[in-house]
Amino acid sequence: MLVHVAFGDVLAELDRRAADGVYELSSRWPIMLWSAHVVSFLGSGVWLTGVVAGVVWYLVRRDQYRRAVLLVAVVVGMVVVNKTIKQIVDRSRPDFEDALAHATGSSFPSGHAMNSMVVYGMLLTLGCWQWDRRLRRRLVVTGAVLVIAIAASRVALGVHYLSDVTAGLLLGLVWITSLTRLPARGGALD
Repeated sequence: MLVHVAFGDVLAELDRRAADGVYELSSRWPIMLWSAHVVSFLGSGVWLTGVVAGVVWYLVRRDQYRRAVLLVAVVVGMVVVNKTIKQIVDRSRPDFEDALAHATGSSFPSGHAMNSMVVYGMLLTLGCWQWDRRLRRRLVVTGAVLVIAIAASRVALGVHYLSDVTAGLLLGLVWITSLTRLPARGGALD
């Protein structure tokens, strides 16, 4: 396994301890488990596809075709990158006798974490030039909290390790920042 080769037993032990600890909390606190399921849905492919489709529809209706194409291109590229890395690394998911949730496919990197970072980050990138500074700050903080909560929910549900979601967040951030730049008024996305 590539993760094990690159980081050795230290990362594997940290991941296992974090997974066991969070699993214990989630299995004891039904409200935490329920919250993790709800928050996790906000990072699911079904939800994010609907969000992207709605935003693309909105942008096209306002003749903002370049923004719509950019959003679709960044999101589709992100899906390809995530699936490619998952196939290369092929890391098994955490395995608990009494699973709190089920997920298929490889574990590394977390698709929920990466996809959420990219989709919600793109929405902020596409809209931030229109907002005043205070609203922009509030929305960025809210978006960051939401994305981190989605990543944490995947660990709480026992379907990802801490390093899976950390890598997903970092890869998503690298992906979005490498393909976009925050536009100034009259910038490239107008």
